Amino acid sequence: QIGYFPPTWIGIGRWTVGVCALLRIRLHSRRRVGVCLWKNSGKCLAEMERPDVLTPRLGEFSRALNLGSVGEANMKQALHHYHAASNGAWINRRAVYSIHSTAKGLTQDTIVLLISDHGDFCGHNNMLGEAMFLHDSLLRVPMIWYALGSIRQCAGQNEVAQLIDVFPTMLELTGSGHQQPMAALTSPNCPKGPTNCPPAPSELYHRNGATLKRLTSPDARTTRTSAAKWKKSNSVVEIVTNQMTTNTLSRRALLGATAAGSACYLSGQTAQKPNVLFFAVDDLRPELACYGKTYIKSPNIDRIAKNGMVFRRAYCQQAVCSPSRTSLLTGTRPDTTKVWDLVTHFRDAIPNVVTLPQHFKKNGYFVQGMGKIFHPGYDDEPSWSVPWKTPKAETYANVKTAEVKDEDAAPKNKTKGGPAFESGNVADNFYKDGMVADMAVETIKGLSKKTPFFLAVGFAKPHLPFVSPKKYWDMYNPAQIELAPNPYHPKGAPEYALTNSNELRNYTNMPAEGPINDKLARQLKHGYYAAVSYTDAQIGKVLNELERSGMSKNTIIVLWGDHGWKLGEHGEWCKHSNVENDTNAPLLLSVPGMKAAGKQSNALVEFVDIYPTLAELAGLPLPAHLEGSSFKPLLDTPDRPWKVAAFSQYPRRKLMGYSMRTDRYRMTVWVDRQDHTKVDATELYDHQTDPQENTNIASLPANKDVVKRLMEQWKKGWQGAKL
Repeated sequence: QIGYFPPTWIGIGRWTVGVCALLRIRLHSRRRVGVCLWKNSGKCLAEMERPDVLTPRLGEFSRALNLGSVGEANMKQALHHYHAASNGAWINRRAVYSIHSTAKGLTQDTIVLLISDHGDFCGHNNMLGEAMFLHDSLLRVPMIWYALGSIRQCAGQNEVAQLIDVFPTMLELTGSGHQQPMAALTSPNCPKGPTNCPPAPSELYHRNGATLKRLTSPDARTTRTSAAKWKKSNSVVEIVTNQMTTNTLSRRALLGATAAGSACYLSGQTAQKPNVLFFAVDDLRPELACYGKTYIKSPNIDRIAKNGMVFRRAYCQQAVCSPSRTSLLTGTRPDTTKVWDLVTHFRDAIPNVVTLPQHFKKNGYFVQGMGKIFHPGYDDEPSWSVPWKTPKAETYANVKTAEVKDEDAAPKNKTKGGPAFESGNVADNFYKDGMVADMAVETIKGLSKKTPFFLAVGFAKPHLPFVSPKKYWDMYNPAQIELAPNPYHPKGAPEYALTNSNELRNYTNMPAEGPINDKLARQLKHGYYAAVSYTDAQIGKVLNELERSGMSKNTIIVLWGDHGWKLGEHGEWCKHSNVENDTNAPLLLSVPGMKAAGKQSNALVEFVDIYPTLAELAGLPLPAHLEGSSFKPLLDTPDRPWKVAAFSQYPRRKLMGYSMRTDRYRMTVWVDRQDHTKVDATELYDHQTDPQENTNIASLPANKDVVKRLMEQWKKGWQGAKL
């Protein structure tokens, strides 16, 4: 929903409501809150946790200055004193703020709010001081928010707010949650603009036992004064043309900016909604140059990293195509989507869920998808503004075969259609991914700069079979390709923790069982690397067209691989497990103008976090169903404290393995799918001493306390891992 708000001013109870509400927040929030209350403020300043410098008396000048009757000369004298007091306060505040800004990064983790309790007459209608009237000079107040990385730092908002909106706004900013009932206003449903909004809510004021009600609209305000029961006989109505421009943030407008300091990140220039270019890459593991693997030729993915951020510890929720993509695109976890396999559509379990692209569509974006976004055969029509499409192409250049029925399915559901790899002497667009890149380029050429777009482009490679044009194979010397250093099952792990590389064995040149010999393993890795470089080149074509169009300066770019992949590690190939090689996947995010461009983050993030992050960056409200957390604050401070664990899972017949990755450990607990209290096996790997997860140490007596502590954390699940 796009929020448009009726003009609202101070609200109920004057400043005491805001003060009491803000004091309560400190009891619920882990984030510092600095509140500046400026008495009768006619100016807008910012400050942090220094009430001792916020007390200059700026109101009631005719009495304080003993001016007597207020004539023109006395009025000028009063205003002189008023502005002098204001400027003195400004100097004090700037000094204090500068000190705090340099005090060990305090401002990195502190929300600052400046508000005034009410306005003041400064000569309006030949009046001074805080006379008790429903006049704009008394009702309008400054409101300034500061939260580095959470609130966009550019032009003020022309939306409107009440002081009573401060409490729920601060709760949302600090992640403390709403405490119902909450009387503050929320945004109406106005998807087509302010002229289509429902009637504006009213504001209530109280004075001398009577109820004062002000009805507001964008172009006029009505003030109604009457007895408590609104007897028609004694009601008084005032209509005042509202020609003033507000400069305050409504609760939703602020959180739209918090959610998305987006428009300011995007070069910090305009409030234009950002575009989103959404790259999905199948079976891409974090073995790329931007992840430190410089032997991989991935210059175009590296371009995204240079202008954005690399998340080194991003985890999918289930390491296989459909469950992972479904989780990411719905913002929910596999136990919510009920998609643990390749034959279930998420709308069977959650028919009314709003997907990530659908959410952008509902908020005025043109949304188009192409290539592999949802799992093949399980597209979601409501997600797109125009029908999703993907080109048809031959699987192989050198062999004419029937195409494999389902690239991820078990052997009994597949037909062996050809070899596991191919070097084709063909153009890029002979294969499907080259066609998808061409399709994306043509689509960008036709996009309007007036309408924000969400363009999802999905590439199938490096998924099996590893087919790509010969020039990409030529980028690698097979003699220099190193094989996996740990081609064996993890010691002490249950046999079912891994599979038998069933997906790979569907291809004609692969053995039906047993280990993959070194020569074949090197050919497979060569084919995988070539496929990565091939897909990277297609990404480059799309990026080039985006830059040529002039829209790159206002476009968020995200790239993710749906899960990791094993290339011989643990003696296995493909995915389908909870090990680090399978659950850890690449994630890159570039937002034009971002402060930490080119940096990397070791924070634990999950693919369910991508939905809320993109929504916040675009200034969209967050749907209530989301089960992830926006990692937008990491874009400013990538090393800040973050969630303490990431969660993945994988089914094995009657068991479900729930895996928790903390900063140091991976714990996987295998439980009965119908009764989670029945534990079949536990795995524990210490990444400080065993980053390859080669030895399960859960059963060692020395680790008894560690297992107990981690088990308690595991039981709290993802809900208990939020920062």
